[in-house]
Amino acid sequence: MAEQQQGRQPAISQAPLILRFWRAVEACVPQKAEKANPAHLTEPVYRLRADESLPWFDPKHQAKRIAPRLAWRYTLQAGLYDIERFAASLEVKLGSHEDVFDERRPSGQARLFDLAFDEDGYPLPQNFVLSLACWAAGQILHYPDGIAVLEDGGRIVTTGLPEANPEIPSPNSGYAGFDMLVRRLIQWLVDATAAARQEKAPPTRAWVDALSGRVAALCLLPEGMISSTHAAKCVQVKRAEATGDQGASDPQPGDDLLNSFFVGDLNALSRAWVNGDVGKGLAEYIQAVARVDPARVDLREAHGVATAFAALNPAAFPAGSWPSDHPLAFSQQLAVNELWRQLEAKPGIFAINGPPGTGKTTLLRDVVAAVVTARAAHLARLGGQAFAGRTKKKLGEFWCNYRPLHADLSGFAIVVASANNGAVENISLELPGIKAVPADTTGRSAHPDGYYKCLAGNVLGNAAWGLLAARMGSKANRGAFMNSFWWRNPPGVHSRKNQPDAQDDPTQAALLARWDANPFAEGGEGLRYHLSRIIEGGRKPEMSWTQAVARFEQAREAERQCRSALEAGAKLPEAVLKARAQAEELERGVQAIQGELATRQAALPTLQERVDNLQARIAGVLKQCAAAQAELASHDRARPGLLIWLSTWGRSHREWWNRRNQIDAQVRQSRADHDGLAAECNKAKATHQEAAGGDEKLRAALRQKQVAHQEALHRLDAAGHACRQAMQRLGAYWTQSSADDAVRELSSPWSTPAWRRARQDLFLAGLDVHRAFIESHPQEIIDNLGLASNWLQGKGMPEDMARVALGSLALVVPVISTTFASIPRMFHSLGRESIGWLLIDEAGQALPQQAAGAIWRAARTVVVGDPNQLEPVLGMPAAVEGALARHYDVPRDWWPSFTSAQRLSDQSMSMGTWLPGKENGKVWVGSPLRVHRRCDDPMFSISNGIAYDGLMVQGKSPSAHSWPRCHWIDVRAQTSAGNWVPEEGEAARKLLRSLQAEHQVAPKDIFLISPFKDGAMQLRAMARMLGLDPAKTGTVHTTQGKEAEVVILVLGGNPQRPGAKDWAAQSPNLLNVAVSRAKARLYVIGDRAAWSQRPYFRVLDQCLGVGRETPSH
Repeated sequence: MAEQQQGRQPAISQAPLILRFWRAVEACVPQKAEKANPAHLTEPVYRLRADESLPWFDPKHQAKRIAPRLAWRYTLQAGLYDIERFAASLEVKLGSHEDVFDERRPSGQARLFDLAFDEDGYPLPQNFVLSLACWAAGQILHYPDGIAVLEDGGRIVTTGLPEANPEIPSPNSGYAGFDMLVRRLIQWLVDATAAARQEKAPPTRAWVDALSGRVAALCLLPEGMISSTHAAKCVQVKRAEATGDQGASDPQPGDDLLNSFFVGDLNALSRAWVNGDVGKGLAEYIQAVARVDPARVDLREAHGVATAFAALNPAAFPAGSWPSDHPLAFSQQLAVNELWRQLEAKPGIFAINGPPGTGKTTLLRDVVAAVVTARAAHLARLGGQAFAGRTKKKLGEFWCNYRPLHADLSGFAIVVASANNGAVENISLELPGIKAVPADTTGRSAHPDGYYKCLAGNVLGNAAWGLLAARMGSKANRGAFMNSFWWRNPPGVHSRKNQPDAQDDPTQAALLARWDANPFAEGGEGLRYHLSRIIEGGRKPEMSWTQAVARFEQAREAERQCRSALEAGAKLPEAVLKARAQAEELERGVQAIQGELATRQAALPTLQERVDNLQARIAGVLKQCAAAQAELASHDRARPGLLIWLSTWGRSHREWWNRRNQIDAQVRQSRADHDGLAAECNKAKATHQEAAGGDEKLRAALRQKQVAHQEALHRLDAAGHACRQAMQRLGAYWTQSSADDAVRELSSPWSTPAWRRARQDLFLAGLDVHRAFIESHPQEIIDNLGLASNWLQGKGMPEDMARVALGSLALVVPVISTTFASIPRMFHSLGRESIGWLLIDEAGQALPQQAAGAIWRAARTVVVGDPNQLEPVLGMPAAVEGALARHYDVPRDWWPSFTSAQRLSDQSMSMGTWLPGKENGKVWVGSPLRVHRRCDDPMFSISNGIAYDGLMVQGKSPSAHSWPRCHWIDVRAQTSAGNWVPEEGEAARKLLRSLQAEHQVAPKDIFLISPFKDGAMQLRAMARMLGLDPAKTGTVHTTQGKEAEVVILVLGGNPQRPGAKDWAAQSPNLLNVAVSRAKARLYVIGDRAAWSQRPYFRVLDQCLGVGRETPSH
């Protein structure tokens, strides 16, 4: 795709096939069963083979200790099957793909369904989850035209199952046959559980086996595919939760997510594409790889650098900027300016390549500030016209009042999305956090509480500076946010509904006075209560609407003045070039005239000589002519008489006439020669006279041109002087156009402290406008956020109402975050381009189909990530993916195992650069961030070398720690427990004790990681024993987006099975992430000889010194 290779490119009409292919992939991904871990004290996992007891009947399990306030809860992962057989069956049915060469067969076991049980062993039917992969595979394998059947929603097979109660929710999988089967199975379980409880007979192993067999048959799976082995996952929960059904309507962190959340969205997108209901963002996302832009600008080449400087003109900067003590670096500001130019007024998609430590979150903050400031300008202009009249519509059984927003306020909602919770939380928790801005920021607001600083702290649970973001996504997150942000009343204060008059209740009056004197203090109230008190007259806004708008306009004027001065400065180099060009042109004109004058002067003697020569020749001709005429006259006088004529018989006359004719001819010739020479002489005289007379005109023109040239030189001097003054005045903020790569990337053209301050003040004044607007329209906000509350609860509503809900919520809380998995449910009422701005973080970890629905719903999408960090995990056997791709005729460029949301987005970019790709190819990435500010060397150099072809520029000063230098502790072992090498663990233990005891490295500053799950599990146990934070211990995959002063990388890898090491070294991604987590020190533990033979780890070997070796075994 992005790599330089040749392949088939799909026509636009093939885009629905790509979406349908992605849908089928999502449907057919088997989910592995939990690994057995029966010895775990609080979360054991049992592998239950034939005739083995269920844990609630197993005395060994029941003997495990559990606190009285806790109870066991079980999740049975039933009907395990071999993934290899599953893949082979589908490959045989669909046909293998010629591009799939992976000889590694898929391993492990997946499960048919999950079912939760309470501590007594009774099922919790609403927690039944059927594997969509098993059902979809059954449809494909059972019917001759299985894929077509699946495309149509599947055949409904519910033999022997009861009708489902309407209250049983649908999984909304996107397949009608699957949804019907699941609802009826849940109904059957409800009935069976009720009977079991009545008989006080929890289900037995035979009951579970029979249920597994029945479900397999209803899924039309081949006989013998599903085994009688099950996995039982046991957890300890509070007793209040032990018997409660937790619905499967929302993805929850830590749940075993058995099925895809994206099938329904992909189904809708296929229909939308066919109907032409596709915006520019999704169209570019899917199609760009098929039509690579020939006008791509490589920002690391000379033309690209010139393009970058043009994009960094002060006129291109957004008006508002996030408060910071430091400006954005060159490529950061370039990305902000360019995405703002492209997306401010029209839809589209913009991709940014963000290597580790290059300030992705910092950049996104400025995007948020730009959007909020732009909306503030509309609010300041609209005022009370921002709302239309009150509208009343029925939602279910209830009537809902709300106020539609003015059209100019649409398109400003910001949604941050990612494939994982960590990336989402990084932004949504950082933006409002007190560390996100300089210490003096809140003091720069006209309001003592800034932009609801106290309320934001209550919502965040930590010190905050403003209500800038909220973590949404799951229904639990949404509910928790609304409870703390909106619905909460101060302790002891009655609900505003049916509240007695405070005058009749002195206690209430005292409480009201207390809270009115200190709004939002001590986490006591939500925004709804505050606005209600304004309506009731108990409170007044700290700043009036008029004052807020006036302050905003003052800030806007101050920013404009700074910008105008810088724009004038930015024009100076062009003015110098223009003045120089004019002077040079005039100089060439002077030289041309002078040359012509010299040429003419040199030609005059030659012209005069020609006239003289012609005149001399004329004189000679005249002389000849006179002689001939004299001879003719003499000849005429000597004409013979009659007697001579008679005596010569006429001969004398004939001779005389002959001679006369000869003489006459000479006369005529002489006269003709004279006339010719006279004409030529006259022409020569005229040429001579013209040449002599034209000199004066040329001299006059020369004098005029010389004056103009001197004036141009003065203008050039003035322009140069002004430019030099500006350069001196701006110093480092002047454009470093002739600087080397590193100096240029570290520069911040035009971002002077004064202008930065003005742009930041404008953003803060914009927040004041938002707060003043909210508090000057309290009833309208209460109405509209009531609608938003209904929307967040998942209540169905028309799209126009959902747009008002989202727009109103975003007007108060500018940024909301969610995982991709929650978008289909949270945004189900919203369609094409209903989200103003979608900011996708860590897009390199997202499968392409996961982002498609969000991009379709977004007017503007900003994609930030890195294809050279952790890649997305599909979990589908390569053979199945290839077989499905073969059926849908989809080229490899769109296969989820081959690409990511980041890679597809990168292809839409005309501005970017090339990085090393797979198989010695090159991969095109979007606008790159280049200044790295996290790692010391050698970590920086390792990362920059193995993954970025020297793209990054070091922007961090070396750390001052006196800790041991970075090194590799060589451990050579012959045995292991899986991929865990105990000798490496002992070396890690010794290193940790040394760092803590001898060098006072704090536990919070250490990451302890391994490429493999086996190693991570052992390292967590070690961390607990040594007082380290278990959250900072795990696989490399758990650390992306995080950092620590010290990283200890325990390599592991079974010495007898080199395939694990080959897997870790198949691309630079895993090592790149591991190395780039370390800010100051990296310690590597493992078999140096074995690992250094592998790609990328060779560079690690070359850059790290030798540590203390453990004995060989």
